[in-house]
Amino acid sequence: MRNLTVLICNEKTQAFKIREALAELESESGIEVADAVVVTRDATGKVELHQANIGIATGAAIGSVAGMIVGMLFLNPLAGSVVGASSGAAIGSKVALGLDDKFMHELGTTFAPGTSALFVLSSRGRTEEIVRKFQPFAGNCQVLQTSLDQKKEQIIRQLFEGSGNSGQ
Repeated sequence: MRNLTVLICNEKTQAFKIREALAELESESGIEVADAVVVTRDATGKVELHQANIGIATGAAIGSVAGMIVGMLFLNPLAGSVVGASSGAAIGSKVALGLDDKFMHELGTTFAPGTSALFVLSSRGRTEEIVRKFQPFAGNCQVLQTSLDQKKEQIIRQLFEGSGNSGQ
């Protein structure tokens, strides 16, 4: 099951920093992220979506494996892998992974100018690792929405909205 969490940050660059920490945590296998988009609203009210290129990497990996298998059938797995990776990356860059751009843009128009938000679609995460990784951001964001269970929601709210002492 995928969970959506939306964090509103007080400054324009904060959501980018949290997304970087999220990517690090994902590489450490502390969380699985399907999509992570930063939404900013500048001083003039212009809303921008900053997509992570997760789809390109995923598409390249899948395409590479599929291409290698096809390449083995024609006795040239290396060429098949290269063609598959480039095709998979192209397809992955065009495929939406689940977060609706229109929804994020419309919600972004309600944010205060000079702020940012992070929209995260995740499927699992180890709470203790999440708390450890996001401790530096304690008290700097507001949890606008989350579909996490009540216990995890309380921990995340305490972490980002409070002092960061999330009852461990």
